[in-house]
Amino acid sequence: MALYFTSPAGNPACGYGRVATKLLEALKSSDIPITEKPQRSDVQIWYGQPFNDPDILAMRQRQCDRFFIYSMFESTIIPDGWVEEINKHDALLTPSRWCGRWFAECGVTVPWHLLHHGVDPAEFPLLERPADRKHFTFIWQGVNPRDRKGCEMVRRAFFKLKLPKTRLIIKAVPVQSPRLYMETPGCKEIWDWYTQKQMLSLLQEADMSLNPTSGEGFGLIPLEHAATGLVVAATDFSGCREYLEDLEPDMLGIKWQPKPSYFNSLGGDYGFDAAPDFEHLCSIMEWASQNRDEVRKKGQRLAQAVYQRWTWQRPVGQLKRILKAYGVQQIY
Repeated sequence: MALYFTSPAGNPACGYGRVATKLLEALKSSDIPITEKPQRSDVQIWYGQPFNDPDILAMRQRQCDRFFIYSMFESTIIPDGWVEEINKHDALLTPSRWCGRWFAECGVTVPWHLLHHGVDPAEFPLLERPADRKHFTFIWQGVNPRDRKGCEMVRRAFFKLKLPKTRLIIKAVPVQSPRLYMETPGCKEIWDWYTQKQMLSLLQEADMSLNPTSGEGFGLIPLEHAATGLVVAATDFSGCREYLEDLEPDMLGIKWQPKPSYFNSLGGDYGFDAAPDFEHLCSIMEWASQNRDEVRKKGQRLAQAVYQRWTWQRPVGQLKRILKAYGVQQIY
């Protein structure tokens, strides 16, 4: 007997694809047998968003007695049709308690279980950053600077503050992300796919990661940045709470107020998400630029905590306990 894991997310450079790739790698290196042949398994996990797209529906078919769906959303009301599709499964797995709560509020009735994301220390090692370098550098990373991740707020804060000897790096990718801004003094903007080696080199230039997001199912980028020794500020809301509440006070929470969901702009009612507090973000940036030694120490402590408690072994252990609860611990 074995576990059959499938997902339509195939691009490891983006969030869903990265999780699908890294979780499957971690499962294969564990003592949970993994198979690519569903007829040889008795547990099936499908990871992704249950839209009624014909190609996705064709992939997301029950092929085992026990069929779990692993999914998330970034707002408090999930899209039309999701409840019906999720309730066709035997259980729902989500990477945050926040997702589990709101899926249930929307009408999901199948049993729910927590299955976190993680970090690979080999891909995101603790990076050396000289204590005496001239500039203090903030970084924002995301796919699309116009979405809910807060790029524009970071830029606005940086140019409002005009902090001495500071820089800003914006790292996006050329997927629905045409270059929005002209190069400006003190702001380095990258709109390209990067290899992991290039990404680590870029993170090594930075001192602090800024993530004023309006909502996350989990929020993998802040955790990956913390693993390299960056101090991280992230909105104290939604999926980010999973690690913020564990890693505070070294990881910094950005205050917020509720607002109509970012997804409402696409049509429909998706409830609410967060409006990060602009002035609080500014105060965090100002404090960091004036307390570089303390920032450096916080980053080093964060990296050690991530390596101890937030690698991909964490969800592997959680999944073992879930499988045991369903009486299938004999597969490993």
